[in-house]
Amino acid sequence: MNTFKNWLYLNEGMSVSVVGHSEEDVIRDLDSICNNIREKLVVPLWNKLPEESKKQIQKAGGLSSGTIVPDGSYYETGEQVINLYTNGWPEEFVPKLLSGLKYYLDSLKIKYGPFKQEQSGLFGGDVVRVPVLSFDKTKNVPTPLHLNNLNAKLIFSDILGFAGDESGYGEIPPEELLFKIDSYEREKLAIHARDAFGQKTKNGPQYFQGGIDIEGIESRLQTIRSIAKWAIDNHYSGISVS
Repeated sequence: MNTFKNWLYLNEGMSVSVVGHSEEDVIRDLDSICNNIREKLVVPLWNKLPEESKKQIQKAGGLSSGTIVPDGSYYETGEQVINLYTNGWPEEFVPKLLSGLKYYLDSLKIKYGPFKQEQSGLFGGDVVRVPVLSFDKTKNVPTPLHLNNLNAKLIFSDILGFAGDESGYGEIPPEELLFKIDSYEREKLAIHARDAFGQKTKNGPQYFQGGIDIEGIESRLQTIRSIAKWAIDNHYSGISVS
């Protein structure tokens, strides 16, 4: 039976990124827009709140909603709407959230429609919906990649042979990463494919770990390769896996 520590290890993850390259103001999609604004607006406001107000927001579900996130329809139909959830936030902070959202949308040169205040059917409470009309994607940026810990270990330890631990693999020279990916014998990938599995931890949560087939492994290897190649082409010296 797995412990909670093992469950956490399986379900947390590692990001593969270029050391020294900032993701600030990088626009790839609606998720990246929301992430950018959340870091600049919600996090600083949250840090100014007294502990009692933070507890009230947590109790009201204001954090579980993500506060500033794409509407669920984005993942189903591609409709581009940003939701601002104000559940539990002190009344005097709501205008700051609204004006801050408008300010950062403008600073990122996002074209948007009228703000509409509604009731959330999913989380309950107030939600402000902002239709996004258009935006320009940032050019010449590395592909983002996030792996769950099990897949990170599979690719970086089992396949590519790097030494790492639960915190990651440190900083890898992109040239070495590129060489190992290009020189790996692809016929060996089959031994690393695995089926999905699930298990309930003792007195704890149930986890589910999706499987990964040969195509899934190859796809991730090629994404990592593109990140390493981008780093080399743009004169960066390290790839972080953590």
